Amino acid sequence: MKETEITVEVLEPKQSLTDKLTSYGFIQNCEFTMLDRYYSPKSIQQLTGRSFESVIRNSFLLRTIIKKQENDDEEVNILIYKDKLFNEKGDVIAEEKVQTYIDNAEKHAEIFQKAGFIPYATIKSSNLVYTKGDIEFVVQDVDGVGLFIEFEEYESISHLSPEEKIETLKNTLLQFDLSLGTNFSCKKLELYLKQINQKQSK
Repeated sequence: MKETEITVEVLEPKQSLTDKLTSYGFIQNCEFTMLDRYYSPKSIQQLTGRSFESVIRNSFLLRTIIKKQENDDEEVNILIYKDKLFNEKGDVIAEEKVQTYIDNAEKHAEIFQKAGFIPYATIKSSNLVYTKGDIEFVVQDVDGVGLFIEFEEYESISHLSPEEKIETLKNTLLQFDLSLGTNFSCKKLELYLKQINQKQSK
């Protein structure tokens, strides 16, 4: 089942953002780091110039999540394919994650590379989860890319169309006095690849 989320860039310092969320009554209830390794049969040079839709449809990712616990951190490894639904503008309006949990991420990474799959992007992020009632924001600090808020659909809007969900999520987020960008369909992988291409072209 496809679900909808919005992702928007934050234009103020992380501490300022988290202070504001706390002042609005949000509670931080989870902290984790995430390492996403994207694989494709094609190299990053071969992917250059392709649309994001084309790139993501021919990719899967190996995700490692390390959740901070009081006594000992918990590591979770997941193999994921993201089946995204795009509108006519190229924005993602819904996605379904087809995923399975795995024990050993490094062994899977070795298998993929021996089978000819190329790890063309590695994205690391630090994440803080803030909740208030049904609302859950994930503050994502993505290495070398920027600071973002990810806001997924919640149960009471599950009956709406993807477009209606996006408008509801945007309006909910904009109720709070946060310094945000104007693109609510930020694609962190796409931004990462653009930065890599810019560095290689210099």
